[in-house]
Amino acid sequence: MPSPLAHAGAAAALVLGFSRPGHRPALRVVCAAAFASIAPDLDIVLAVAHPAGLDWHRGPSHSLVGAALIGAACAAAARVRGRAAWASVVGAAVLHVPFDWSTGEPGAPARYGVPWAWPFSSEKFIDPSPWFGAYKIDEAGFLANMWSPHALPVYLGELATVAGLLLLAAAVRWARARGAAGANRG
Repeated sequence: MPSPLAHAGAAAALVLGFSRPGHRPALRVVCAAAFASIAPDLDIVLAVAHPAGLDWHRGPSHSLVGAALIGAACAAAARVRGRAAWASVVGAAVLHVPFDWSTGEPGAPARYGVPWAWPFSSEKFIDPSPWFGAYKIDEAGFLANMWSPHALPVYLGELATVAGLLLLAAAVRWARARGAAGANRG
């Protein structure tokens, strides 16, 4: 799974891309999007508290429907206003699903995948050619492996991905500002 920093960085890119050119995104929206981006992983609390362990993690909260509901709840709790702001918060939560889908090692067990179509199907899928590296999360090491030396390349890959997303969002914002300026002149 990508680290919370990768999820939050992607959320920041969404907020930047959806916000109006020339306006700074509201802190409430940035915070709601950052929280929504990591909120699907709060199911890990259930995994720690229940003997079933990791079987609970990456359940309904890691589906498109579940993540969208989490994002909507985060936007409502933060009293986010406006379609673009809502889209960035809900989108930040939904983006969690493909990020986690494309994490791991080729050939990893499907139980580490995501149930894209829940509640219609609980079948889990994992990217056969993951974009993000793996922290080797298993029952033996659980999240402790996130702090091991082999995790550095994973973090560097996440950093590169988030930097690319932020550059893309800045380019979209710049293009929208140029388009608005051109429309005002014409």
